[in-house]
Amino acid sequence: MDELAYSSDALNVLDEFYEVSVMVYVEGVDDEIFWNKIIRTFYNEEFQVESLGGKEEVKKAFEALQVDDTLSYFVASDADYSYFNNEIIESDRILLTYGYSIENTLIQKDSIMQLLLNVGTHNKQKAENEFSVLEGSIDKLINYSLAKDIYCYSQGIKSLIGNNVDKFIPDKSISKQYDINEEVIVNFTQSIDIDNEYALEVNSKLQSSRYEAIDIINGHFLVSMLLKFISYNSKNFRKTMKLSTDGLLFTLFNAFDTQFNSNHRHYSYYKTQVSKMMDN
Repeated sequence: MDELAYSSDALNVLDEFYEVSVMVYVEGVDDEIFWNKIIRTFYNEEFQVESLGGKEEVKKAFEALQVDDTLSYFVASDADYSYFNNEIIESDRILLTYGYSIENTLIQKDSIMQLLLNVGTHNKQKAENEFSVLEGSIDKLINYSLAKDIYCYSQGIKSLIGNNVDKFIPDKSISKQYDINEEVIVNFTQSIDIDNEYALEVNSKLQSSRYEAIDIINGHFLVSMLLKFISYNSKNFRKTMKLSTDGLLFTLFNAFDTQFNSNHRHYSYYKTQVSKMMDN
C-alpha cells in the first residue's frame, strides 16, 4: 500500500477494485486480522480491511476524512489514551478499539484462563489465584503510573510504562516476573513530576469510565506481562515453555474466534462501532 498511502482519492476507490461495499483502513497486519474478526461478527455485506503500514499513514487517512465529506472509506484505529486527553472524535467513519489497543480486547480474563488451561494449569483455584496476582500488578501500575504516562503521551515524551515489563523487574532471578513490587513502581514513576490537579482529573475520569485497568494498560506491555505469566504457569506442562510474541498473538486470535460473543465485556461496544458501517 506504500504507493497509495498518500492519496485519499486512491483510498476512496479501492472498494471498486476489490468489489466490496466498503474499505476499512488500519495500521498493521495484526490490526487487519483483528478488525476482520470484529466486523465479520456484525456486518453482513462484503468489505475489505487493508493495512496502510503505519500509524502516520492511518493518521493521514483519518485527517482526510475530517475535511472531505465525499470520502466513503472507514478508518479503524487504536484508541490509545484519547478518552483521557479528550481526543476521541465522534465520527461516522472512524472505528476505535474499546481500550488502549487491539491487544486489550484479545487479553481479558477468559482468554487468560483458557491459556492457563492449555498449558497445564487444571486447578481452577490456582488459576484464579495467579490471575489475581497478574491483575493486581496491572492495577498497581495504573494506579501509580496512568496519569504520568498520559502526560508523557500528550507531551510527546517517551512512555513511562513503555512496551515491556522488564524495566519493572530489577531482580531477574525472581520466578513470578509478572508480580510487580509496588515500591519498584513508585520509585520508577518518580522520574516524572506532574501537577496534582492533573493526576486527580485523570483518576476521576478513570473512576467514572467503563474501563478496568486491563483495558487501558499499554497493549504491548500487557503482552509482555502475559508472556511472563504463561512461562511461569506452564511448568507442569513443560520445563521451560518458550512462546514468542507472534506465537502468543496467534493463540489469542484463535481463541478470540470462540470467545468473542455477547458474554465478552467489549462485545456491545464493538457492535455499536460496526453499526456505523451499516448506516453509511
